Amino acid sequence: MVFALDGNGALRWRSPNGKAWKGAQPGSRSTPTWSDGMVYHLNAYGTLSAYDALTGKQAWSVDLYEKYGLQRYSQFGYAESPVVIDDAVVVMPGGIRGFVVALNKKTGDVVWECPVGKMPFDKVSYCTPSVAVINGVRQVLYLSYYRVLGIDVKTGRMLWAKPHFPGARHLTVLTVNPIYANGMVFVTTPYDNGAKCFRFTGDGTDLEEVWVETRLNNEHGGVVLLDGFLYGCGGYDYPLKGWVAREVAQGVLYCVEMATGRVMWEKNIGRCAVTAADGMLYCRQELGTVYLIEARPRTASVVSSFSLPVQIRIPSLNHPVIAGGRLYLRSRGTLFAYDIAR
Repeated sequence: MVFALDGNGALRWRSPNGKAWKGAQPGSRSTPTWSDGMVYHLNAYGTLSAYDALTGKQAWSVDLYEKYGLQRYSQFGYAESPVVIDDAVVVMPGGIRGFVVALNKKTGDVVWECPVGKMPFDKVSYCTPSVAVINGVRQVLYLSYYRVLGIDVKTGRMLWAKPHFPGARHLTVLTVNPIYANGMVFVTTPYDNGAKCFRFTGDGTDLEEVWVETRLNNEHGGVVLLDGFLYGCGGYDYPLKGWVAREVAQGVLYCVEMATGRVMWEKNIGRCAVTAADGMLYCRQELGTVYLIEARPRTASVVSSFSLPVQIRIPSLNHPVIAGGRLYLRSRGTLFAYDIAR
């Protein structure tokens, strides 16, 4: 189901989008995306649907898994959130012909299809893409199972692709979108691989490795870039022995200079999902504690913290969301809203 709530938390509408995911880690995946009075949602089985944002009436729906002739689902299903760029909705089905595709946001018709390219055995990840202007060309940046790649937003042509961790043993969960700044692309993967930063060379179609930091091996919580510094959690050991409080507690928040890979500081607050607003980091730990931290590269200063008023036995991977002076925190079946404007 896709739900719409008003500002007081009252249900406005709910509309179905295919069957529920009951495979590995049952539950919801993709975050709905709003654009020009429409809401777009990709379900775990690869069905992309569009809804009227006021009424919830479905405008169109496309089964990408069937359309591109895929044979098996990833372990955790589809999890990326659709990105709307101009008049198109961009997603990664993972097909040979349509590895990444753009659909008209009003009709669901194909705008362009980007084939898998020179690596026919690449696979879809769980990563929501980024959008960046590189060498004057607006591009969508994806982290696939084996590569980081850039695609021309207008034409769908793959402009460049670079294997991120060739020969890596553990690439089970890739969720963190690439970050572009000042001619550099940052990616991060979990477990024994860590984070890596590339720099564009020559005409901007190739990349060279600049640095690797194995400690910033972020799995689910995301990384934010503020004033040239990356903030995100690491501490994802492999093999896992089940998500328990002991393993969540091992997470460490890092501040890393993007240009050099230098670790400025580390703070053990457990595995957290991170977002930022007004120079502050909002860190939601997987078992419910929330931290407010000043985003400064010289020191990690915890301003305040609190715990959600529910007991969380299974770690929640939902990211904190800030909009309109409110902090939204979802914990499996419950959504909390906090006033942070005052």
